[in-house]
Amino acid sequence: MSDQMSITEMLSERAEIFGSLEEANKAGDATKFGELKKRIDVLDNKITLHDLRMRDVPEETFPIRSFQSKDQIGKDFIKGIREARTDVTSTSGAGAIPSFTSTDVWLSELQKIPFIRQSGMTVISPPNNTKYPFATLPDVYFQTNEGDSITPSGTVITSKDIDYKTWGCLVKVSNQALRDGAELLTGLVQKVILQAVGNTISRVVLSGNASEEPRGLDSVAGILEIDLSGGQIQDWSSFVNAMSLVHAEGVEVGNMSWIGGSNIMKQVQNLQDAEDRYLNAPPLVAGLPVVYSNAVLENYSSNKTRYYLGDMSSVVVATSGPFLLNLTQRFGSELMSAVLIWGGISVLVQRPENIVIVKNIAVA
Repeated sequence: MSDQMSITEMLSERAEIFGSLEEANKAGDATKFGELKKRIDVLDNKITLHDLRMRDVPEETFPIRSFQSKDQIGKDFIKGIREARTDVTSTSGAGAIPSFTSTDVWLSELQKIPFIRQSGMTVISPPNNTKYPFATLPDVYFQTNEGDSITPSGTVITSKDIDYKTWGCLVKVSNQALRDGAELLTGLVQKVILQAVGNTISRVVLSGNASEEPRGLDSVAGILEIDLSGGQIQDWSSFVNAMSLVHAEGVEVGNMSWIGGSNIMKQVQNLQDAEDRYLNAPPLVAGLPVVYSNAVLENYSSNKTRYYLGDMSSVVVATSGPFLLNLTQRFGSELMSAVLIWGGISVLVQRPENIVIVKNIAVA
């Protein structure tokens, strides 16, 4: 990548790489995704520097972003605690509040969460935006006679609010572990934090209460529904009906996936005919990506559960942060240090009619 590229060439190359990035994300190719993300970061740096120079900003104040190693979240965590152990004198245990420097790594790791990656949902991190734009599909009209006006298409480009809800995770670490094994902790710290946040994202995307949590799919207006009236899944017909419903809204079969819980998994994997032979799914249903997640609730009104089917790329998860708050003296008598990790999550559904909830399924 030449340092002498024009701004037009840089923007063009970034758009091309971003397209490949989306393909790598959908394919679950973490290696290719990481390589492409590094190239985008380099271009973003160059574009930012070009903009700053055009505005005559002093170069000593330039912000430089860098792509960091995949265990950087854990390293930031350990570094924050170690530094705060020598800084904190307040009896309340409140120390400095350093920000994670690995937002890119954090975003990249969230995109690898099986629930997000396999379903096709999108994760973004727009730190300075409060709106997420989207557009309805335009109608296309043909000209009857040469010189006739084209009928207005009625296309609407609008936006949804990015309404962050704050999450927090308090992690306690043994001072002995910090003293004698801190370098070995980085991977473990990242793993447990990402797993905890990933589990939370999975749950609130589906059933967030719209109060202190984001509004989940269960209560988003406009999402389609099929009611099984308290019966169990006896065959594959509800899946075919759900696919037909969203297909009529313009969703291509290749863009569909579905999400079910542990009980749905048990029911569909045990489908049998009258002679106890397992029932194979119809080809179209069998070809759908599926995510079995214990985030799907199974206690809706008298032990009922549900599953979700449609174009899950309509679901956008916006994240902010993460950030650190050192609490190194809060558990001092236990010889433990702690860090409160926090950030924001917002769930946006661009086209609710592209998703159907099959509900009131009796738990087996």
